[in-house]
Amino acid sequence: MASFNYTFTFISLTDSCDLNISFNGDVEAFEELINTIKLGIFGRSDVKDGVAYFMRSFEILYANCENLVSHLSYIKCPQLRALPAWIKNVGYDNYFTVVTNRIVPQHESFAIRAKIEELQFGIPFEQTMEQIHELTSSIYSNFSVIAYDGHKRVYIGPSQKENRRCRYCHRTQGDGAKFKKIGHTISEGLGNKAIITNDECDECNEYFGQNIEPHFIRFIDPLRILFGVQGKEHKITKIKGNNFEMELLPDTSKTFNIKIFEEPKGDSHKNDFSISLKHNTDIIPQNLYKCLVKYAYGIIPEDLLNRFEPTSDWLLGKSEHLNLPLIRIAYVNGYEPEPRIVVYIRSNDDSFLPYAIGEFHVLNMIYVYIIPIFTDDETKYCDSNGWQKVLDIFNHWNCLNWIWRNLSSLQPQQPIMNFNFSKRNS
Repeated sequence: MASFNYTFTFISLTDSCDLNISFNGDVEAFEELINTIKLGIFGRSDVKDGVAYFMRSFEILYANCENLVSHLSYIKCPQLRALPAWIKNVGYDNYFTVVTNRIVPQHESFAIRAKIEELQFGIPFEQTMEQIHELTSSIYSNFSVIAYDGHKRVYIGPSQKENRRCRYCHRTQGDGAKFKKIGHTISEGLGNKAIITNDECDECNEYFGQNIEPHFIRFIDPLRILFGVQGKEHKITKIKGNNFEMELLPDTSKTFNIKIFEEPKGDSHKNDFSISLKHNTDIIPQNLYKCLVKYAYGIIPEDLLNRFEPTSDWLLGKSEHLNLPLIRIAYVNGYEPEPRIVVYIRSNDDSFLPYAIGEFHVLNMIYVYIIPIFTDDETKYCDSNGWQKVLDIFNHWNCLNWIWRNLSSLQPQQPIMNFNFSKRNS
């Protein structure tokens, strides 16, 4: 029995979605499966790998994708279940693109969206590409960009243990540090199997795993069930809170149950209602911020780490700060199976810009935040008005609906996740 993988990358004007198919079996069965999916999406199976196909979101395509999901209910692929909703969110008669079995680099995704605008609105391709250049040139003229997306296994830091110096506590093997454990840059509980930080010693690894990272994982627990995240040991199948139980049913059904122990808001017998899922374990908001910063700090090149010594002290609880910058959160259509981390490091001396910014993509959420080095200049980002120059430079964020969050508090709080439900039109 062999293992096979195949990807379909969907790109619209405002969103993207990766459909990753993993299959164990013989090659004939795998090819039959992929051809079935191609027939459901394209209406034909003679689709060439790596080619960008521009399509329109007709109602018949939505119906075909729903039938495809039902027909392939045995496939372990939560993105496939989400595909009909993604097609619907594109908007009927609107264009989108599908690229098969190839990773689409950022610059190409810009060009694809420019072509979609030309097809959909008649805006000349060259005009859009010129505007994109204007948008991104401001970023690259002020920041260097480091990014990892979890599709390919990568190791950050020295490969030889004797050459490692822990990026957090700054100890080496000669100082008593051990490097026996795998230092996952982003928590395994969020689905990260590929991005590894070599220079994270076992003691710091244990500290983050016990004191910091569980707070973020608890914060998004219901979404881990919803998207069937493969956690540290196996898929997360059940969680229990103060007012709910949530369980992913066996793989044959590809559905989950939610039991709510209080009345929902609205009318659950009609069209719209909402529920608030309340966890049974508190979190500390500042530990959410620390967790986000830890993920970003884990990919910063070794030669830049000396600038972040105050950051590492704060992450390990050696210093205390009670007035942190605001962070931004956006919820997007679609789903990313592996978390993605981007770090922007300022490449000039402009003190009106933060030295480092993190951008973390997980499931259907994007977090944007300052990676603090605790200078006086950073206090301006404790107010949303202080972010204005950053937002002017990062114009590509403006297409999303963002909310501001203050995560400075050290007081335990009960995590609550709100879900809104509306009846789907037949």
